[in-house]
Amino acid sequence: MSEPPRWIESERVWAITRYRDAVALLKSDDVAIVEAASHLQMLSDRMGKNAFPNLIRLLGTSHPFQNGAAHRDAHLAIRSLIGSVQRRWPPDPIDRLVEELLAPALDGAAMDFVPLLSRPLPATIAADMLEMDVAIFHRSTEASRRISAIWHRDTLALRDLHALESIATDLVALLEGTFGGAREFDYAQIAFLTLAGASTTKGLLEGALYVLANDLALQQTLRSTPSLIPAFLNEVLRTRPPLRRIIGRKTTREIELRDSVLPRSALLMIDLELTQRDGEVFPDPDRFDLHRAGPPTLAFGVGAHACLGAALARVTARVTMERVLRSAVVHSAGEAEPAVDPDWNEFKTLPLKFELRTDS
Repeated sequence: MSEPPRWIESERVWAITRYRDAVALLKSDDVAIVEAASHLQMLSDRMGKNAFPNLIRLLGTSHPFQNGAAHRDAHLAIRSLIGSVQRRWPPDPIDRLVEELLAPALDGAAMDFVPLLSRPLPATIAADMLEMDVAIFHRSTEASRRISAIWHRDTLALRDLHALESIATDLVALLEGTFGGAREFDYAQIAFLTLAGASTTKGLLEGALYVLANDLALQQTLRSTPSLIPAFLNEVLRTRPPLRRIIGRKTTREIELRDSVLPRSALLMIDLELTQRDGEVFPDPDRFDLHRAGPPTLAFGVGAHACLGAALARVTARVTMERVLRSAVVHSAGEAEPAVDPDWNEFKTLPLKFELRTDS
């Protein structure tokens, strides 16, 4: 149940679970990304040595989600990259790639759709955006995801920071081997985009396939009325947001909400799974409703914290669902295994089976 902001001592964050609170904070000029690189530099200086050079290199200007010259530069550079990939990947090429990836499943055998479709599809598109080999893209994604643990709380033990520095060192070496003379600023962008550029789309695809496989009537509704597919994806984003929570945000001054006051420098954890099932905003919130009216999903953020690749993710998911529904009836082929991750809502395995349609 959604409730006023509450302090979670174990994580040292303020948990935000009401939709209106989340929107107000994400739109506020007084909520900013945590400047982890600045903190690490000060800590390194106090230690009297250059203790975390590669973490600082990767974290320095990697996020466009706030004001300031460096972040505006990152925002513009990332928007330009995404614009270029959208021009190279309009719906038709995406559809051809989906068709190619789905081909092994068309004989009706049970298959795990994580390695078959949800992992390679967005990674192929994002790797093309960054001019990276897909295998290297996956390695960078995994390293960047592990480094993102730095935003889970306001302080980390030195041993954890040294472990993350080791991962960052390997990632910088990987990027240097791939891109050669790219500027440090570019490495920060690349690390950010290999994490964010495919993970959200992957989670959206898996959530949509899981819902479809467990609701044959819903499949038939969407098949007969494809114009409802965007609404279907909106409900998937609302009920199964690919990013479980928005972390790494901090208040820059005291902020008053409806019945609460958040102190200055409060570290925030915006729980998207709960905010998007807030009964004050979404009546009967646990019901999957293709015709649901109401405010937009927060799955891609809002305001300065909005995902720059949201439109591409939506197009990729829509085209994939159209191809899947045209081709086959989707059935569950076993127990799906959720991935154990506090931040990402995705599957470790998603066994499905295609029954080819004879009425297409």
